[in-house]
Amino acid sequence: MKITTKGLAGLTIATAMVLAPLPTLAAPPSPDSAGVSGGNDYLIGAYYFSGWYEEPNRHFSNPLINGGRDWRLDAPEREPAYGWYDDSQSVMDQQIVDASSNGLDYFVFDWFPDRPNLDDREGGMGQGGSYGLHNGLDLFRTSPEKSAMQFSLIWANHAPFDISSLKTPGMTQSQFEAVRAAEWDTMTDAWVELFADPQYLKVDNKPVISTFDVQSLQVDFSTGTRTNLNPHQLAGVPEERAVLADAVHLLRQKAKDAGFDDVVFGAGLTQPGVDGEYVGAHDQDDEVYDFFSSYNWAPLKWTDQRDLSYHNMIRSHHDYVWDYYADNLDDGTDYIPVISAGWDNILRTDRERWVQQHTPLEFGSMLREAKSYLDGHPQQNLSGDPNLKMAVIASWNELFEGHSIVPTKAEGDAWVSKVGEVFGTGLDAARQRARLDDVVGLTQALRDSATTAAPASRVQIAALLAQLRLLEKSIERDAARPNRDAQVRLISATLRAIEGDVEKHPSRWPADAAARVAEIYGSWGATVAELYGVRVDIAVSDYSVVEGQEVSLELAIRSEGGGTLPAAAADWAVEFPESWQLAPLGVERLTAQASFSVPPGATGGTDYVLDSLLPTPSTLRGSLQDLEVQVQYSIADVDFATTVPVQVTVIPPVDAKIVAVPFAGEENRAAVWMQNISDAPISGSLSLEQADGVSHDLSNATFTLQPRERKRVDVTIVNTLNAPQQLDLQFDTQERGVLLLETLTVQPRQQIVSTSASLDASIRSTGVVELASPDRIQVGNAAAAGGDIEYRVVFSIPLESVERDQVSTARLNLAQFQYIRPGQVVIEHLAPTAAITSAAYAAPSSGSKILAPGTPATNTTTTTIQEIDVTDWVNAELAADATHLTVRVRMTEITAGVSSIRAYRPTEYTPSDPLDGALLRIW
Repeated sequence: MKITTKGLAGLTIATAMVLAPLPTLAAPPSPDSAGVSGGNDYLIGAYYFSGWYEEPNRHFSNPLINGGRDWRLDAPEREPAYGWYDDSQSVMDQQIVDASSNGLDYFVFDWFPDRPNLDDREGGMGQGGSYGLHNGLDLFRTSPEKSAMQFSLIWANHAPFDISSLKTPGMTQSQFEAVRAAEWDTMTDAWVELFADPQYLKVDNKPVISTFDVQSLQVDFSTGTRTNLNPHQLAGVPEERAVLADAVHLLRQKAKDAGFDDVVFGAGLTQPGVDGEYVGAHDQDDEVYDFFSSYNWAPLKWTDQRDLSYHNMIRSHHDYVWDYYADNLDDGTDYIPVISAGWDNILRTDRERWVQQHTPLEFGSMLREAKSYLDGHPQQNLSGDPNLKMAVIASWNELFEGHSIVPTKAEGDAWVSKVGEVFGTGLDAARQRARLDDVVGLTQALRDSATTAAPASRVQIAALLAQLRLLEKSIERDAARPNRDAQVRLISATLRAIEGDVEKHPSRWPADAAARVAEIYGSWGATVAELYGVRVDIAVSDYSVVEGQEVSLELAIRSEGGGTLPAAAADWAVEFPESWQLAPLGVERLTAQASFSVPPGATGGTDYVLDSLLPTPSTLRGSLQDLEVQVQYSIADVDFATTVPVQVTVIPPVDAKIVAVPFAGEENRAAVWMQNISDAPISGSLSLEQADGVSHDLSNATFTLQPRERKRVDVTIVNTLNAPQQLDLQFDTQERGVLLLETLTVQPRQQIVSTSASLDASIRSTGVVELASPDRIQVGNAAAAGGDIEYRVVFSIPLESVERDQVSTARLNLAQFQYIRPGQVVIEHLAPTAAITSAAYAAPSSGSKILAPGTPATNTTTTTIQEIDVTDWVNAELAADATHLTVRVRMTEITAGVSSIRAYRPTEYTPSDPLDGALLRIW
């Protein structure tokens, strides 16, 4: 197994830097300050997509998406440093250099089985073919730079590249099984051939390969007799699992026959499930999967209140996806975390774009969290090396999906350089020579400018050049570290002597000598950092913290070359947000630990909504807090200083959500969901704010929530008053006092009148009346080649049961609205009717109210509950002794040729359930 060692990028070097005196913590015992050893077991890869080829290119402009507009016009900042490239040998060569020099160990190439029927041009997936989806892989294998990296494959087994897509109409199961066997045989032969490449990623002589989607794989390899089961359920049927196990066994046997010990076979499973149930379904005690991972992160829940900040994506990765895998995987299976660089699919305007607070700084924070996760969860089952720490970044160059770290013309290597800063870049003789060449060039320039300088000055410069030349030879021979240490110290001493002489005897030197020496010194510092592969290591014990929690910072200066680092003790300073009112912490020594307690009321950060595993849209808020770690130290008598940002999120100890059952007019019923998201047990009891005229059956019995435990508590409340009551729900804890969870709205006893199936219609502009559609009723315009069709909704609510006295309040409650490219929607008061006909489509109205405002957003799908006050309309009908309230819902502006739809109905709508239709609440 090849595991590359790495070092620090981007050090700030200073000839002198002094920090103000700080309170100093007692540091734990550490190795002597004369040297600290450091190894590196991290194996960091990135997904590589090879779809960038000569135009016409469906990945730059797709007639089926975004109207065929070339997305590059809208995102010039995404242009790679190599231009909007076709995959070519020179571009691939440079990408390998850029990736490996910034800390990446391997590419994971998206692999696609040949599907010639996708395009009528010849060539399939290969070089110069119709799609060119393997160009990058082919060019990597022929690159003269490929020895700097390794590669592996991920089978993109989504449609149309899954095996099930080969099943044609009328094909029997036995016929499909024959096609499947032939296809699998072809695919596995191709993989095993690639395994033989010396640069193919292997762990203990076992090639690593994965699939995009575990669900698709389970469907591909099933009996075809249980179409009523979803893929997770299929995996739990022994007969179905056996089909998949046989297929994977064939791959393993082919690899063994080719001389490998086995394969390391993994599958993409984006979500572990709320209770880890998806992991449990597929992670069985057999020889199918060695690890799970995913191609990129997907939201745990599609809700309109989800925060689209990159901070929320980081928290969802770590707190839910990564940690849930760690909690739910069997001992014999590993999880390889995916580190997402974001999600901003510019082609898919109907999907969310995770772009808020999305910068290289935040990406660096995610990398540090991933490193901390790997430190606590090495992949002990994949290798005989118990310290293997493997992760994959999504991705190197998924340009239009917005998760790429490839160098760009706009930002340079700002993103990929973070990988090296966190995981190191390794010792590389070519980079060392390049750094040293810079020093030599600057020194020669000083020599050339000092032709009239004093002889003693010229002798000093000549001595420096001679020492630099000797170091060059040492690098070429890879001389032993102790000899190099002596050379480095000697060069540093000579530089200091020249610097001192320039300062003491300026007349002996050219006028610009001081500036030239400072430039040489700075370049020499960068060279020293490269020679020793220096990395500043900072790890936080927890990145989601609660008030009062004790948090520790592990601080270390390490050499990725192994052996000892000729460094003096480091001076560390930890700066806290101003609002915390904590004095900075000072710690000494090369490896040290600093601890602090999160103060109460930690504020002043950036608030955002975190994804929650509780039902319905999340209201869990976190506060992002920016800490800063400064360190100054010296290596081989060269002074360094660097600053590392550290981000933690302060969260409440308990996440809570009240899920109300649709109110039927008498009792308010709700489920109180709670989850302990702290790291310690919390014991207490629930209490609801008291109010005269309100009674409930909430128990005050004490219970304990273990860390990460969820609990549901049901409560029934009766409000005998005439108005809704807002009551605070509290968790009276023994450890943290009173925690305010949520505020519950308790409705007064009401009369609820619902519509009926015969009075609930969607009317089309063509005159078609559809009653009680089991699907979502549409409001808006559907563009079609044969002419647009506009939809309007009309429904009537009977008023016979409503008392004729003046109604104090009447609210019309509709079902969930979901919309794409929405415009304004209004609800109009029509003449009462007991039978809905097509005439209601254009019938005049006597009043109008805005039901849903228009929005310019075109990239989101949103769900909300719509309710509107119609007291005046109800009282008007009652005064006129009318039998029904009839209303129409329509979109106010329709743009021809553009689909603009809103729709209402709960997903679980059934005509037999009166609470699923339109409701009139009266009190």
